[in-house]
Amino acid sequence: MWLKKYLNIFYEWFRKRSKLVFVGLVFGFTGLIFLSLSFAAQNWVSLESENALLSGAAKEADTSASGGYSIKFGSNQSPSGQAMPTGDLPSWKQIFTEDFTTNVSEGGFPGTSYNAKWGVYPDGSNDTSANIEGSNSRYYASKVVSVRDGVLNKRLRTETINGVPTPLVATLTPLLPGTPAYNPSANGGWPELRYNPSSMTYGRYSVRFKADPVAGFKTAWLLWPETEKWPEDGEIDFPEGNLNERICAFTHYQDATVADINNGVRHQDSLCSSQNFTQWHTATIERTPTYIRYLLDDQEIGRSTTRLPNKKMNWRIQTETCFTNCQPASSATGNVQIDWATVYAYDPTVTGTPTPPPSPIQANILNEDFEGRGQTANNGTLLNATNSFAQINSSIPVAGFYVNDQNSYTGAPNSNVLPAFDTSRKVSGTKSAKFSLQSVGRNTGGGSFYHYYINNPKPTIHTKLWWQFDSSMGIASGYPALATFRSTYSGQGLTYLRFTSGRNLQWQNAGDWSTVGGSYQYQPDTWYEIDMQVNTTQNQSILTVRNTTGSILQQTTHSIPDVSQIGFFEFGALQGALQNYTTLGSFWFDDVKVGDSPL
Repeated sequence: MWLKKYLNIFYEWFRKRSKLVFVGLVFGFTGLIFLSLSFAAQNWVSLESENALLSGAAKEADTSASGGYSIKFGSNQSPSGQAMPTGDLPSWKQIFTEDFTTNVSEGGFPGTSYNAKWGVYPDGSNDTSANIEGSNSRYYASKVVSVRDGVLNKRLRTETINGVPTPLVATLTPLLPGTPAYNPSANGGWPELRYNPSSMTYGRYSVRFKADPVAGFKTAWLLWPETEKWPEDGEIDFPEGNLNERICAFTHYQDATVADINNGVRHQDSLCSSQNFTQWHTATIERTPTYIRYLLDDQEIGRSTTRLPNKKMNWRIQTETCFTNCQPASSATGNVQIDWATVYAYDPTVTGTPTPPPSPIQANILNEDFEGRGQTANNGTLLNATNSFAQINSSIPVAGFYVNDQNSYTGAPNSNVLPAFDTSRKVSGTKSAKFSLQSVGRNTGGGSFYHYYINNPKPTIHTKLWWQFDSSMGIASGYPALATFRSTYSGQGLTYLRFTSGRNLQWQNAGDWSTVGGSYQYQPDTWYEIDMQVNTTQNQSILTVRNTTGSILQQTTHSIPDVSQIGFFEFGALQGALQNYTTLGSFWFDDVKVGDSPL
């Protein structure tokens, strides 16, 4: 009875107040929804705030080198766009992998998260330039290294330490299986790399990386002899180079001496790529009993086969300041980033899964390797005496002999002046292109091996090519042009790259004929890499010339006429004020690339 009584009382109460109860329920549910959204927003703001700490050159784990980190969602995701390889390869047994899956703030690396697989050079130790030149740069992993969202970051900069401006760098040392864990309190803080499994005679070492082009810092990621004897036990470096230049490799010979180095005796192989540090790359060293080869993005840039270092070596991912008096400015700051690293032991009995061949790096307008695969666009074309009357056609090269009096392309009185393949001089592959000049009566003829009309004119053209000349060309007077750029085939001339009688290279403008050149005197029978950028947006042409080791020999910038596009270019030994030529002179070209974006 009492239950029924209380139920009747509750019913009467609810009946009289049902509207108020309904409104209350509505407001209650609405409040729950807003509360949930508030928690979600708070978490989102926290994530955004955390990511905001990554911006700015002076903050931990600055992401400018990668354009912002990407969070890994599973093993098939990678900040660099290429997942870490796992598993054996033919003749290579994988023994070490690192994908940097645990976040660590600056000051915490290697710590307990990574000390089983990584060591570092102790804080305050000299880098190479400090040892050689007495600079103030020091290794400081505690101030430089962090890991976030699958990427290890080295934040390079200068800080004042004990009243001294000190460039900060760091070196990482992979600890292969069986090596004691890194203990900063033991061995003076140095990793235990000598006489243990981290040193191998043969191995394959790969690292996925990129870096900001910050002047004054460099990589020298190397294999170092466990004997610590240098130069007699050699050294293997890749990738090595100043961060604002291109990526190179060096094999320091076994049994080299200090006297060799001081007296200019060859003591190393120098092998350079055309790539810089600003994009993601994978660098691989393969060290075998018969060769050492260097792969960049699975493409071989070169190999060594003589005087190979023969002692056990350990891998050191050494980032430092450059030397020869090129220390970074106090304001210089940037990042070196690593997505993953792997190590393989050499074992010819291992089958594994072969790595698929990579696609060749291609420029989007022209790729010419002079391997002679036929007369079609972009695939190794070079015309000769039997087809020198080919007509200009969109994207098809034209060769001919230019005679001043006729102002047109015509047949040559001597077939030597026509483009020809040359197997005796080459940068890569089996041949290069030889192009010559010769007097014709009172005038001198020339021509182009590539006479290229661009269907869709571009505001900017980037060109890279290898070039050399012989001694006859080097002493002849006149100004033959290596390259010409115009707004259209018959339109406004923009600029010419000319070779002077002083063996200098200079930009010369069409129209005002003003010139800008460097003082560097080029030597005959020597390959040079010529990097040209013609930019109508900024109205300037930029020339950079490097030698085969990647050192910059000349950088020249010149203003060009104010136009909106580039629609035509040609390369070769082009005619100019050449009346004084009396002897045959030749240019050689190889690996010509042209695109509308940096190469």
